[in-house]
Amino acid sequence: MKFNKGKRMKLINVFFVFIFFTQLVFAQSEDDSNSKQSVVPKIIPITVTIGGDFIVTGSFSAFPTQRVDHFITQIFLEAKKEALSLTNEIVYTKRIIEEIDKYSLRNILLKRADGTERKIDLEKFRITGNFDDNPYLLYDDVLIFPAIDITKDYVAINGAVNKPRTIQFVEGDKLSDAILFSMGISKAYENVEKAEITRQSYDGKSEQLIIVSIKDDFELKRGDRIRIIARGDAAELLLEKDGITELEMKDIERRLRWSNFEMGRLSNLTVEDTSLFLIDNELRFFNQIGNLDFSNLQDSNSEAGNFIVKDGDLILVPEFENIVNIFGQVPNSGKYNFVKGYDYKYYIKKAGGFSEFAEEDEVILIKGKGKNWIPVVDEENIVIEPGDFIWVPKEPQRTLEYYLRQASIIAGILGPIATIIVILVTNSGN
Repeated sequence: MKFNKGKRMKLINVFFVFIFFTQLVFAQSEDDSNSKQSVVPKIIPITVTIGGDFIVTGSFSAFPTQRVDHFITQIFLEAKKEALSLTNEIVYTKRIIEEIDKYSLRNILLKRADGTERKIDLEKFRITGNFDDNPYLLYDDVLIFPAIDITKDYVAINGAVNKPRTIQFVEGDKLSDAILFSMGISKAYENVEKAEITRQSYDGKSEQLIIVSIKDDFELKRGDRIRIIARGDAAELLLEKDGITELEMKDIERRLRWSNFEMGRLSNLTVEDTSLFLIDNELRFFNQIGNLDFSNLQDSNSEAGNFIVKDGDLILVPEFENIVNIFGQVPNSGKYNFVKGYDYKYYIKKAGGFSEFAEEDEVILIKGKGKNWIPVVDEENIVIEPGDFIWVPKEPQRTLEYYLRQASIIAGILGPIATIIVILVTNSGN
């Protein structure tokens, strides 16, 4: 039998279509080639069950052509859309989003109909693209999501990595996993060979500092805090940095606001005086290094004994500074050596004396401990101690308009009073 060219092309097309559908219908699953389910047609829906701590649980339709991540993302987005449609209130919407987003992408248990089980790590898949962590679905698969509390089940990592972060901890995690989830070691650093791991005891009463080699791939425990050490990121590098990052500037601004509140809380400043004080205090703030007295560290009631050191803090132990801080309307504000028995005038003289516009009768002593304000003219027996602050305020400069306005106010008050006096005198005469 002979076929013309057109018929031959049609037969070839039919043949390829037949081959395609044969492969589609009878293709074996890459995850379970020996399973009876391997011949389930991929165009026929299958049932997959979700359990555990997820936004929704139950049985859902899926396809054998779907992988776990695709299926979970689809179910999550549909459930999230349904949940958000229940309210138009911004506050409730934000709360709903916060709550439903708290599901685990790690340590997901996949249970198959043949009895086999495996753990799925979708977060790792999304970073590496390794499909071993994102298998195809099979008929009657069950996905069980673990409950997590990121305040307890975590590992934190910072230092010479691209994305410092807090990561959900899974038993068996190693240092390489934490580095992977922080997007690897930053290329901005050289000679990155070691990590510093801070590990807290189970009772929370002690901490252990462990220095490990990165290549040894140290096994982690729940609550570990990791700092990837790079040569040059020690204290001297932090102190020698030329620029200030946006995050550092925000922290400086926050501490400056707190300093203004703390220093001015017990004051009796007028509106005019306040702006001048804030300027002087900001200048003092940016030209000093804060101190904490560690001499009574063992005393639990002391300031140092109650001081909480946070992750990432840098503690520098300088030489002892036996000083008094002078700032405000003096030519040379700064720190001056403390001399026992001397009054505030001694330190003002050391700072160059009063400037031209100094309010000499309004000098304030701010105690280093407690930040209490003491007008020195009101206290003859003031004891000055190391760490105290002496502030010399500026005499407000008044314009003619200011005095005219004040005179107008006074006249407005005295006018009615004078009228009342005249009336009273007149009536008494009658």
